[in-house]
Amino acid sequence: METKRVLLLTCPTGQGHNAAAAAIAEYLEAAGVLCSVCDALATISPTCSRFISWSHVTLYRHAPRLFDWGWQQSLRRVGMFSPGTGLYRLLARSAGNLYAMIAEGGYTTVICTHALPAVMMTHLLSVHPLDIETAFVATDCTVYPSMEATDMDTCFLPTPVVTQAYMERGVRAASIRYASIPVARQHFAETDRGAACRALGLDPNRRQLLLMSGSMGCGPLAALVRDLVADRPPDSEITVVCGTNRRLCQKLTRRYASISALHIVGFTQEVPQYMAAADLLLTKPGGISMTEAAVHALPMVLVAAVAGCETDNCTYLLNRGAAVTAATPSSLAAACRRLLRDDTARAHMAAALRADILGSNDGAATIGQAVLHGLKGESHETLKTAPLHR
Repeated sequence: METKRVLLLTCPTGQGHNAAAAAIAEYLEAAGVLCSVCDALATISPTCSRFISWSHVTLYRHAPRLFDWGWQQSLRRVGMFSPGTGLYRLLARSAGNLYAMIAEGGYTTVICTHALPAVMMTHLLSVHPLDIETAFVATDCTVYPSMEATDMDTCFLPTPVVTQAYMERGVRAASIRYASIPVARQHFAETDRGAACRALGLDPNRRQLLLMSGSMGCGPLAALVRDLVADRPPDSEITVVCGTNRRLCQKLTRRYASISALHIVGFTQEVPQYMAAADLLLTKPGGISMTEAAVHALPMVLVAAVAGCETDNCTYLLNRGAAVTAATPSSLAAACRRLLRDDTARAHMAAALRADILGSNDGAATIGQAVLHGLKGESHETLKTAPLHR
């Protein structure tokens, strides 16, 4: 078999795309494949990457309505990433640097976990033909703007539900395969709930509510915590993971330091353990977070903190009976209290997650096996997805 060298191109627009790239690399490296993960925008310039990352994070945290407006506009304006447009010319500036990186690194495969690197690679191969295999990996249950400007050997989608939308954007049917959104191997480890609770300093005899809002800690977490603390079921504990939002973490820690049943956590590498310990998760519907929860069969209450692609993620889970949502912090808190008391409802939601591709398929393994066996010449109809081994 040909020696594989894999380059994974991502973008610093939140941690989801980076986490998916890392999960694929983790699987392939365990199989002996040399992998590198690279910020694709940095190949244009480090300044460009920092500016786009800062703009994304700022809008995401502080102007979610404006973020959603921009998302909807980019979906409607199908040609905004076409050759000759300003956005396309900006992304095309990476061609020389990307070509040198791939050629000098001897990479045989390039995997893009964000749509912008897929546009960049499509342009690169149009001006610098290379004998390599390419893939795009979707990290949300939606179609992305700019897909019409991409042409990858394989397009990995997390669910057949979005197939038509991708084909309408110009993605070739023969290139489409299905793989759950890739998440870290830790989420697949056999973990006893009681042991996870004890390792984290939680009481296994209490129902555990886990609050998360993505790596950036956005959304109405402070209001939700206030509502939940004011009327917390007596046999429950609450853990709040603030991610990289240090200001929120400090604020909540100061305000609730005296409440022993409330645990405030900043950025942590122990999310798999917290999910293994939890009975219910309150989170925004980011692609990585909801897939991690699905792997744990962890029922969800969804916060509509940011629209854009997360609206489609939310709809996907609601349609499967795997989650619930509400419009206000008080109604979300009420939904949490109701579900914490209702073991039967949570069991039905967990079963829905186990039955869905997000919770029943190991995305990193499916993609990794496809890379090992070659990304060209096999249609999505013949792909075998990798089941969970738990």
